[in-house]
Amino acid sequence: MDIFQILKKEHDQVKSLMNQMLSKKESKADDLMRQIHKELSVHMQGEEKLFYPMLEEDDSSREKALEGYEEHHVAKGVLKELQKMNHADERWMAKVSVLKEIVEHHVEEEEKELFKAAKGVFEKEEVKEIGKKYLEEKERMMSSMK
Repeated sequence: MDIFQILKKEHDQVKSLMNQMLSKKESKADDLMRQIHKELSVHMQGEEKLFYPMLEEDDSSREKALEGYEEHHVAKGVLKELQKMNHADERWMAKVSVLKEIVEHHVEEEEKELFKAAKGVFEKEEVKEIGKKYLEEKERMMSSMK
């Protein structure tokens, strides 16, 4: 798989988890939040290590890559706040909803604008090689989180 297919699949997975969380299945809230945190953290770290740095080097994609870093920063802050909160807190679900909006906005821009810019920067083989490295890095990060 190439990096675009991998990231798109992960975007869809996180959106699905967020939708499950907002369906208010209280009994699963802790497990879902742990899974969302893990998936998002690994995804953002992988993008920041292997995808965005290469895009920063090209003038046509630099601004979008920098914006991606900043959107990740905001999402990480909300994730950190959610980890500290009890899900019984009346603001907890509102904060989950805000995280979902942040993630959806980021995903939409990334898939429509950043991917388009990246396709102009990367060669076809590079896209596959980045995808391979990304999956290797993801596996390493996931195993270190267990």
